[in-house]
Amino acid sequence: MKLRFTRSEVDPNLCLKVVDDRPLILVPYEDDLFLTGTDPLIYKSKRKLDYGFGMVNCKPVTTSKKLNFKKLCDSDDGPDLGNASKFHKLILALMFLVNSRLDICFAISMLNSDMVEPH
Repeated sequence: MKLRFTRSEVDPNLCLKVVDDRPLILVPYEDDLFLTGTDPLIYKSKRKLDYGFGMVNCKPVTTSKKLNFKKLCDSDDGPDLGNASKFHKLILALMFLVNSRLDICFAISMLNSDMVEPH
């Protein structure tokens, strides 16, 4: 609110700011946020947010991650799961979590891509 965003009446998580007839939308989520608008507005807002949260001198860090889940096993096909319908039910149940748990979205989408031949 200190950056002059106003909350949406429809969704209180959505914050809006209009500068020179150009909208800037900010949606905070747990320990992250979504910011969209024109590049100059985004850049200025990110700088202000960095300063407001004491993150001006922070540097990004890369993390290692396996992009090919099939290669986690010794065989090229991976282990046989026996009953593919159990895998399907598990993935469908996990898909409901994606809306509230963005931290696991990537992993679930990778597992979802293997639904045709789950190994």
